[in-house]
Amino acid sequence: MTVTVGLGALLVGLALMLRQFLPATWAIVMKKGGGGGGTATATKLDWREHAPYVIGFCIGALAISLPGGIIRTIAAKVLGISNGVGGKIVSGGAGGAGHDVQHTVGKSMTATGALVTVLLIVALFVLRKALDKAARKQLMYGALAGITLGLSAGASGLTDSVLIPGVNQIGAAIGGKA
Repeated sequence: MTVTVGLGALLVGLALMLRQFLPATWAIVMKKGGGGGGTATATKLDWREHAPYVIGFCIGALAISLPGGIIRTIAAKVLGISNGVGGKIVSGGAGGAGHDVQHTVGKSMTATGALVTVLLIVALFVLRKALDKAARKQLMYGALAGITLGLSAGASGLTDSVLIPGVNQIGAAIGGKA
């Protein structure tokens, strides 16, 4: 199944990234810059607050990078919906024409790497009940952003150089060379 990332998916994914990181970053900038008389108390970004989002993003990027199967198909459908919704916003709201974004296909996931990815997705579903509502929401938004941005030029570099080799190595340690 060929999956393409369009400007609409980039819009959705980047909007989710802004939703997650912009409020905390803005508070830091306003506090350090002394601007605006804001009520910001943060002086540095606390990554523990964003951990569920980052974990969801990584698992979403791995899900869209799977070589096939039902998980990849579901992720591709989510990407297609994001392309459609974001494309309507880009064309209707900003007057731009939506087109596919170039990306390169890098490393391929091995069978044991795919096994590790499926285990991570299962662990995500099992452990999500242990999280509070806000963390579950962050996890879901992170997974959606990972699916929509996972094949784009910037995020595919992260996926190809860190995530896929990582799950491939863990899979090779678990199941041997595939």
